[in-house]
Amino acid sequence: MNKTLDLSALRSFVAVADIGGVTAAAGKLNLTQSAVLMQIKRLETLLGRQLIARQGRGIELTVHSEQLLDYGRQIIGINDEVWNRMTHEAFEGKLVIGVPPDILYPHIPRILKEFSDAFPALRSN
Repeated sequence: MNKTLDLSALRSFVAVADIGGVTAAAGKLNLTQSAVLMQIKRLETLLGRQLIARQGRGIELTVHSEQLLDYGRQIIGINDEVWNRMTHEAFEGKLVIGVPPDILYPHIPRILKEFSDAFPALRSN
């Protein structure tokens, strides 16, 4: 059995739940309304649970979708964080800092360490 969540379907589900409607979520995701509904249906099939109940022109979250929503937000957040870190073009180059000796300690070494950790491709003198 496949135990991998479809991230696109999960993103569609979270968007629909957060925005409160399929049409608005589709606009935010740059998808058609039917594509969003198909992704949510795929997620429902994969999990074996109904996630959305239609209420007239709106939607209502089920008990199962309330459970999935928090996890979905976390999973998407972690995915987006990894994506941004791995595809971000890091600053590269040389950094020159002039600091008077009387204010060098205790703050500057900590600041430079944090800066170096955040931008490892940047050299300093």
